[in-house]
Amino acid sequence: MSSDPYISIVDVVKVYETATGGVTALRGVSFTVAKGELVVIMGPSGSGKTTLLSILGGLDRPSAGEVYVGGYALHKMSSKQLDKFRRSTIGFVFQFLNLIPKLTAYENIEIPMVARGVKDGRERILKIASELDIIDKLGRLVEELSGGEQQRVAIAAAVAADPPIIIADEPTAELDGETIEKVMDFFLGLKEEGKTIIVATHDPRVSRKADRIILIEDGLIKGVYSGGELVSSGVAIKSYRDYVRNRLVEIEDEIRLLGERFKKGELSIDEFINKYNRLREIKAFLEDELKFG
Repeated sequence: MSSDPYISIVDVVKVYETATGGVTALRGVSFTVAKGELVVIMGPSGSGKTTLLSILGGLDRPSAGEVYVGGYALHKMSSKQLDKFRRSTIGFVFQFLNLIPKLTAYENIEIPMVARGVKDGRERILKIASELDIIDKLGRLVEELSGGEQQRVAIAAAVAADPPIIIADEPTAELDGETIEKVMDFFLGLKEEGKTIIVATHDPRVSRKADRIILIEDGLIKGVYSGGELVSSGVAIKSYRDYVRNRLVEIEDEIRLLGERFKKGELSIDEFINKYNRLREIKAFLEDELKFG
């Protein structure tokens, strides 16, 4: 892994204009990422994580500041140039997956390869699907798959065309603890191949695998730490424990809202049980973090 900046964000501000005025999502954010680094961005809902990923990936433009990715000055590029940059450089795992429900898992994974001119990608698709434990799902329509299976199809689609940078927004949100471990091991394998990976997450289990953790809140970076600092640095531990406490409050709200959705008939019993168990699993992990972290 090179120590030179491969990605550089300098004083980035993002303001969204609404009918009632401007909403500031990012407030002067600056940091760098080295080539081959696995960086996790953590923060509560509404902290600016998704906005930051969108700007890093050339999907959105900063209102102010500079964005350099792989030698490209994204803030200076035209829309056409950004389209070309994204196709050649970035593999996205979107929070809402962006899969095509009426196509099979295999076809969804194949689409980015076709778009980038990759020919005869079957062997690579099978290899990726095997590593993500979805090889037996490739022939099924995406709409027939569980949330966790769809999430792994989205990850496979993001990396299928072999982009040098992977940007993933909550890529483990629908996964249980065991599958999260498999997905993070998959990302670590990509890192060993020299890929640069940036992951936004609520889940501390994901952050444990990272080279660095960036804590963001209200559009501001509150700290940048290595995994080791989270267990040795007093400042890092306090920032991390504050995050964990805030996340526990969010989890309680999510469990309450989940119950309300189930009572209204918006979720089936299986969907409710799966989501409830996942939230309880995360809650138990976070409570252990406060005891032993």
